Amino acid sequence: MGNCTSLFNASSGKANIQDPVKNHPTKPLSTDVPIQNGRLDPPPKPEGVDPVLEENIRKGLRLLMKKSSDRENSNIILPEELARFWTTAKRRFYNRQSWYDPKWDEEDEMTKFQTIISVLILARFNNWGNFRRVFIDQQERSDDNLPFKSEDLENENFLGPDFAPNFCDCQWIFCPLVIEERQEPYELLGTEAERRFPYIKPGEEIGSGATGVVSKQVIAARHLKYSALGRKSDNTEVCEIFVCFSIWYTNASIEQDYCM
Repeated sequence: MGNCTSLFNASSGKANIQDPVKNHPTKPLSTDVPIQNGRLDPPPKPEGVDPVLEENIRKGLRLLMKKSSDRENSNIILPEELARFWTTAKRRFYNRQSWYDPKWDEEDEMTKFQTIISVLILARFNNWGNFRRVFIDQQERSDDNLPFKSEDLENENFLGPDFAPNFCDCQWIFCPLVIEERQEPYELLGTEAERRFPYIKPGEEIGSGATGVVSKQVIAARHLKYSALGRKSDNTEVCEIFVCFSIWYTNASIEQDYCM
């Protein structure tokens, strides 16, 4: 296999993103049906929200998820696939909101918030009338600022303590780790320990020993940065690497190496 370069030292995350709404249920719509002119009218809908389109988007996002293991928190959605997902038809979800400004179409401003909207839809957000005030009108609350810290999300002028855990659980689906070649190991602590590996298929174990396991992993495009012919290079296509997981029982962490 040749010499291996140490990449990172990472503790495993514990987030369960399968269905955060179970712990933080949304408020149901009223079941009262008004009677007008002798006929039944349907119950009112949330302002500007098409519930059918929202559910279709949620189902589509789930289909985009790549799963690398049987762990519940191994799912990731890649940015280039998410960008292709938000077609003109799906953009009706936000460009028909009362707060939407048609001028934003000129510079495609809402593409800066499509990942955040995706997180909110998966987390079953139900306060879309305040989306502009909470995100668009604030500094450092666009897709470029993901992931957000849980303590920031819990502020009352952000999402508040009731919904913040839902957002925290789901945001990591869209924030897989970008691995950079380096001599010293990564040490993922605190919030960074929630990062998911950019593996898009289940790994294939090719060897094991007393202190570790060697496996072959498929890395998503643009999620591995390494040196090639004396210069830095990004993998622009899906690639395979050998990964050496060494378990150090003294600190319960995992060291990962790779050989090209």
